[in-house]
Amino acid sequence: MRFIGVDVGAKRVGIAVSDDEGRVAVPSESLDAKTAIVEILAMAPDTIAVGLPLDLKGREGPAARKARKFVDDLLSQVEAGQVPPQIEWIDERFSTVVASNLLRDAGLNAKRQKGVIDAMAASQILQTYLDSRKYE
Repeated sequence: MRFIGVDVGAKRVGIAVSDDEGRVAVPSESLDAKTAIVEILAMAPDTIAVGLPLDLKGREGPAARKARKFVDDLLSQVEAGQVPPQIEWIDERFSTVVASNLLRDAGLNAKRQKGVIDAMAASQILQTYLDSRKYE
């Protein structure tokens, strides 16, 4: 199975992919939000783990609505006859903060993180999903 993780942002969409066994998430790329859907569907994923940004009380706000709209748009572009990918919503509170801290620890300042932080956050989201599958 092909698993990808997605972190939907205002301008960029972070992408992560799993290894062949579906055990490890690897940051892949950050895509322009306007063209990301076509590129994601071209990857032909079986499952997409999508970050759902909730507030500290677990409520959905504008960013969560944007993520849900992105997925609705993605699913509407699946071609007739194709099996749509399974969507798994993952609570992504703090995923970008964790990614930023990891990158900072690796020596990347905020300016240098810009191109990779979204993909790193997507890998956190995907790894959370992959880890949850171990117990199913």
